[in-house]
Amino acid sequence: MKTKILVIDDEPDITFILKEILSREGYKVDTSDGSTDAKEKIAQSNYDVILSDIVLGSETGVDILREIKTKKLDSIVIFMTGFPTFDTASEAVRLGVYDYLPKPVDKERLILTVKKALQQKGCVG
Repeated sequence: MKTKILVIDDEPDITFILKEILSREGYKVDTSDGSTDAKEKIAQSNYDVILSDIVLGSETGVDILREIKTKKLDSIVIFMTGFPTFDTASEAVRLGVYDYLPKPVDKERLILTVKKALQQKGCVG
């Protein structure tokens, strides 16, 4: 079964680029432009990795992480951010975020982080 990744960002160019990079690595990649759409996709499908921007309009990536943990899903969450704050980082770590990637996201670091996350999960990355 192909590894499934969900990329969540309110900037369409970013989701497009990240989908292209990860698809070329052999992953099945879905994208979402915000928290409402992301929550619907998460409810309908089991993702191995969820790569989310922290700032998503009225909600945050932390809200999505909190919902994933509440529902006891085994998705690994990686945050992307151009504007890290101590409060966001603290809450994310408490909830079990796997890693942070600074924006603009470096292609090699993205690929390596996803592979390591999948190895930790026990998936072939």
